[in-house]
Amino acid sequence: MRYHKDVGFPDSYTDYVISFFRNFENVSLTIHSISEMADDKNTIIHMPVRADFTDVGAEVIELYVEDDCVEKMLIRTTSMSDKYDYSFVLSNDGALVSSWSNNKDDHHTLERSENVYFSKKSQQYRAFPQCLEF
Repeated sequence: MRYHKDVGFPDSYTDYVISFFRNFENVSLTIHSISEMADDKNTIIHMPVRADFTDVGAEVIELYVEDDCVEKMLIRTTSMSDKYDYSFVLSNDGALVSSWSNNKDDHHTLERSENVYFSKKSQQYRAFPQCLEF
């Protein structure tokens, strides 16, 4: 199931996040993430460490849950740069899957999203904005 912060995380959100970060000690890179970090549209993204994702300035944006286990997590960090926030997709073994930078004043919304999320309210997968309906 795919959850988004604006649609609603599951009741077990806190347990999911704690369990996710207990799975690994260090962040590793994939070939894809190395390329994205070097070729980002705004800046070179520096290698994050685990603490960057658990910092007060980090925010979980999406959870990808399979068989009651978080497979991937999208996290936006605010403390790694004064000029940019960084978004990272991280797998549950600590592998960095994807990354990109955002200006500090760029706040993503789901208004133009074509993604489908699990709606807590309706208990169904729905596209935005229907996923917010009862």
